[in-house]
Amino acid sequence: NLKDLNDRLRASCYLRRTKAEVLKELPPKQRTVVSVEITNRAEYDRAEWNLIQWLKETQGQKKADAAERAEQLVRIGVLKQLAARGKMAAIKEWVDDFLDTDEKLVLFAWHQEIVRDLAQTFHCDSIYGDGTSASVRQAKADRFQNDPLDKLIALNIETGGLGLDLYAASNVIFCELGWNPGKMDQAADRLHRIGQTDSVMEWWFIGRKTIDEHIQEDIILPRVESVL
Repeated sequence: NLKDLNDRLRASCYLRRTKAEVLKELPPKQRTVVSVEITNRAEYDRAEWNLIQWLKETQGQKKADAAERAEQLVRIGVLKQLAARGKMAAIKEWVDDFLDTDEKLVLFAWHQEIVRDLAQTFHCDSIYGDGTSASVRQAKADRFQNDPLDKLIALNIETGGLGLDLYAASNVIFCELGWNPGKMDQAADRLHRIGQTDSVMEWWFIGRKTIDEHIQEDIILPRVESVL
């Protein structure tokens, strides 16, 4: 009777300890913001200035009409996606340079389209969407962990940010920011866990003069230790 046992243990002797208390020897995570120019500035500015008109021009009247019913929510989603697309050239160049170090690297993004783009560009495994079974996710994580030639893996923050061990890498890129700092911490902790021997470095890519900066200011910035 597991529920009964759990209740009795918690009432008498069960203790909950944090990772920092248990793994005192684990090196701390380091976090750095990389601020980049977006390549789609004109399109981003047009969408920011008049979202409904931009939707009408790019996706049709039906999309524009639907957006009017929840314009602010749609605006946030659209600008976040456009900022992500605009950062991709800088991110890909950075990853190309990083691969010269012959180290492993984990790539996290929010939108599935960005995860797919990264996976196709670098011919690496990816994990995104609820349709991916637990066994398939685990097989991809195991391959990244154990194959010395497998240097990259691209994951969605929501789908790939829990339940996987990726400590074969000590560097992780957040190509996009999530809305919840706790989920980003959990994603980075795929690397920062038992088995990790190096200090984990998080690289957060922020599009200059985009919604990224607002998200960073409101949710992320107080947690950042250094800014480039």
